[in-house]
Amino acid sequence: MADIVVVVAEVRKGTDGTLNRGITATGVTITAGAALYRLADDTIGLADADSTVITSTCIGFATHGSLAGQVIEFQNGGSITLGATAAMTTGESYYTSDAPGFIRPAGDIDSGDWITFLGVASSAGVLKMPGTGVFNSLIQK
Repeated sequence: MADIVVVVAEVRKGTDGTLNRGITATGVTITAGAALYRLADDTIGLADADSTVITSTCIGFATHGSLAGQVIEFQNGGSITLGATAAMTTGESYYTSDAPGFIRPAGDIDSGDWITFLGVASSAGVLKMPGTGVFNSLIQK
């Protein structure tokens, strides 16, 4: 399997999720549908499962694109449309990826990766996150 390819033009926030805002970190470009984390300085970057426990602690998904220093809105919990071309498998669970901002199915988690459960695909293009938000286990495989 491989990372899911989010179709940025098709990303739509769900009506059942919690929306938050932050400022995009220096040197970071965020695209719609990217998995995000909060840096120590309270700015927002791209979540990454194989770096540190901090970078793998996902806070949700970008609902639009943003450049360094700009406001970014993100959703945590509920359904988010990542695009039909994302071709997720209905019923499959998805996690943060080794590639910053991307997501992948459970079968692609490698030894040493931090385990962050993002949700379950309710269709090829929609990810259903837990109502309480993504689950950051803070455990390495």
